[in-house]
Formats: sequence, structure tokens, C-alpha cells
Amino acid sequence: MIVYHDRFFGETPAGIFEIARDEVLTADRAVVASGQVRWLKDHGLYTLKGTGTLDGLHATGRVEFVSGPDEGPWTYQLIGTYHIDPAG
Repeated sequence: MIVYHDRFFGETPAGIFEIARDEVLTADRAVVASGQVRWLKDHGLYTLKGTGTLDGLHATGRVEFVSGPDEGPWTYQLIGTYHIDPAG
């Protein structure tokens, strides 16, 4: 699950945007990654850094909407690259 914190909305000549800190949680609510997502029109850009069991994970990419509440829970896909740095 991804949880958003400190959401900020703004507007530029290109349109409305949103920036939020985010955390990736396991089923037992342990934080395994944290970072930031910036929504620009119909997609987002994310950066994540692993913590705990995912310590050393570094990921960046694009977030795209898949489905909304009419089809069930809000669903998104993360497309991007990642690498593991054993030093954290």
C-alpha cells in the first residue's frame, strides 16, 4: 500500500499539480520505502528510497492511473527503473 502525506496542490500555466511525500507499507503496516510523488496532469513522477527490509532500494519513474472506484479500489501502475545499493 502507498500512503500519501503532506499533499500540496498548486497551479502553473501548464495546469494544476500535486506534490506529496509517500510511504510504501507492507500488509502489516511496516514502512519499506519512502519518497515523493509529483502529479502533473494525468500522470505522476515518483522517487523512492527503501528502508527496513528494502534498505538500499532506489527507484524512479512514472505513475499511471489504471482504474478507479467504479471498478473497485483505486489502482495505479509504477513504471520505471530501480537499483539496489548495498550500502543503503
